[in-house]
Amino acid sequence: RERLIRVLVPMHSVINIPIVMVGASILSYYTVGLLPTLISFLAIFLFIPLHFLVGKGIQKCRKVVAPYTDKRIKIIGETIASMKIIKMYKWESVFRRAIIEIRNLEIRFIRFFLLLISTGTIINQVSPKWDC
Repeated sequence: RERLIRVLVPMHSVINIPIVMVGASILSYYTVGLLPTLISFLAIFLFIPLHFLVGKGIQKCRKVVAPYTDKRIKIIGETIASMKIIKMYKWESVFRRAIIEIRNLEIRFIRFFLLLISTGTIINQVSPKWDC
C-alpha cells in the first residue's frame, strides 16, 4: 500500500508538468519573445543533470560515512560496557584516541556530505522553477 501511495502522490506531476511547460512557453513566447524563452528552457534543462550529480554524490557519501559511524558507536558501546575494567587498567586514553580517530574520519566525510547538501540547496534555489 505504501509503495502505491509513493507512486501515486507524485503522479500528478507527470501529467501536470508538461501542461504547465506548454502554457508557460506560450506565455513566455508572447511576452518576451523566442530567444529569452529558449534560454530559459535551456537553463531549466541544464540544472537537471546538476541535481542528479549532487544527489548521486550525497548517496555515495552516505554509504561511505555509515561504516565509520557504526564502528565509532560500536567502540563507544564497548567502552561503556567495560567501563570498570577500562578504569581499573587506566585504558581511558587508548579508547579515547581510538574513538577520536574514527570520529575525525567520520567528520571529514560528513563535511563533504554537508557541502554536497549545500550545493544541492543552492542549485535548487537559483534554478528556474515551474510552479505547478
